[in-house]
Amino acid sequence: MNARSGSRIAFCGVAAALSTVILLMTAVPITEISLAALAGIVGIPVVIEVGKKYGVLVYAAVSVLALLLVPTLEGKGLYIAFFGYYPVLKAALEGRRLHRALEWGIKFAVFNAAVIAAYWLMLAVFRLEKDTFVIGGVSLPWVFLPLGNGVFWLYDRCLSGLIGKYLALWQPRVQRLFKL
Repeated sequence: MNARSGSRIAFCGVAAALSTVILLMTAVPITEISLAALAGIVGIPVVIEVGKKYGVLVYAAVSVLALLLVPTLEGKGLYIAFFGYYPVLKAALEGRRLHRALEWGIKFAVFNAAVIAAYWLMLAVFRLEKDTFVIGGVSLPWVFLPLGNGVFWLYDRCLSGLIGKYLALWQPRVQRLFKL
C-alpha cells in the first residue's frame, strides 16, 4: 500500500467515524432528521476528494455501524434509506451533465421512492397501524409527501451551496492535512 492509498483510507475512516458519532447523537429526541442529514453531508468531502466508490464504501460502513450502534430507528433508518447515499447520487447525476429536468426527475424519483419505501416498512415490517398516520381524518402521508418534496428541493440546493463553500474554503486544507 502506498502513502496515497493510506491517506485515502485514513480520510474515509475519519469520515465514517464522524458520521457514526453524529448518528449516535440522534438519541436526543427531535434531532433524528437533521442529524441523519448532517451525517450524510459528511460524505460530500469523501466523494470530492477520493471518489464515488469510496463514498459508497463509507456509506456501507456507516450503515453497518449504525445498525449495530445507533439506538434510534429513525436516525439509522433515515441515513440508510436516503441521506447516506444521496451525496454519491448527487455527484453521479450532476457529473453526467444531464438535462436539468431529467436530473431533477431522477432526484425526485429516488427521494419519493425512499419515502414511500420507509412508509411501507413502517406498515408492513414494524406493523404500525394506518390510523397512526391519520389526524382529524387527514392522512398525513398525503400531506407530508408534497411538503417533503419541497424540503428535499431546498436540501439539494443547500448541498450545492455547501459543496461550493467546501471547494473554496476547506478543500486545500483537507488536502494538505490528509496529503490527498
